[in-house]
Formats: sequence, structure tokens, C-alpha cells
Amino acid sequence: MTGCSTPVKPNGAACDDGSACTVGDVCLNGTCTGVFVSCDDGDPCTTDTCVPFTGCRHQSQGAFACNLGGIEQALLLLQQDVQGAPATSLGGQARQARLLGLITRGLAKIETARSGPARTRSHQLVFVQAKLRTFTLVLETGMRRLKVEPILGGTLRALATGAVRDLQALRANP
Repeated sequence: MTGCSTPVKPNGAACDDGSACTVGDVCLNGTCTGVFVSCDDGDPCTTDTCVPFTGCRHQSQGAFACNLGGIEQALLLLQQDVQGAPATSLGGQARQARLLGLITRGLAKIETARSGPARTRSHQLVFVQAKLRTFTLVLETGMRRLKVEPILGGTLRALATGAVRDLQALRANP
């Protein structure tokens, strides 16, 4: 470890703060500092952290948490698409609000399933599945009545039905 204080090195001088979690270490007012390393390896099934003496660590979340994370991502995409769409393309503000409410309640139950006791997981997943089915029905009704823009509706329906299939598989293999 190369410090900055004895003798005092000028600002911007190279140094080593001794942490595997920083790069580009330089002296700044007598202190060696660097930019924190991102340990995110892009795998939604790991928890990525940095340990100062050893560097990045990627810990598996397990099959349930990994699959639940994928379902959560689908719901977040649905939420993003519904929020970002003009209300008129979804048949009005009331339908947009209803769709967002269903997604929000589903996301809350996913969090409960993730953090709650194992014995209640199945019940929470059934609830999420019901919210997604209702989401799909509301969407299809709007499409049938020519209120929901067909391309947007098809995209949202595909995301929702895919998440329902993933939920069914997760419930079958907890």
C-alpha cells in the first residue's frame, strides 16, 4: 500500500489505497482515494459485492430467488411500459391506472414472497398470478373494444402471459 501522507504527495499522484474495491487510486489532500469497482456481472441470479482484500464476490441467490427475480423483472418492464405509454394508447387514464395498480400489488406480493417465510410463498405467488391474469383480461378487453393500441397491447400481453407461465413453473418446482 502506497500512501499519500508521508511524505505528502501532490494531488493527482498515483497511490494504492490497499483496497481491491477501488481503481485509479490517486492522492487527494493527503488521502489516497479511488473509484469504486462495480462488481455487477450481469447475472440476476447472484448478489454481487466487493470485499476490500479479495475483490468481487458473486454469491448465488438460489433457484427460487433467481426465478422470482426474473418474474419481478417482467413486472417492472410492464410497469415501465404502462407508465411510459400515453394514456390514450391504453384507452384512457382509468385503464392505465388500473393496470398500474395491478402491477404494483403484484410487485408487493413478490417482495413478500422473497422476504417472508417459505410456507407463505405459494400463497403470494397465487396472488401475483391472479393479478397478472386480471391485467391480461383488462388489456384484452380494451383491445377488443379498440381502445388499446394493438402493438402496445400485444407487447404487454406477451410480457404478462410469459410471467404467468414462469409463475406456474416456479409454483410447480419451489
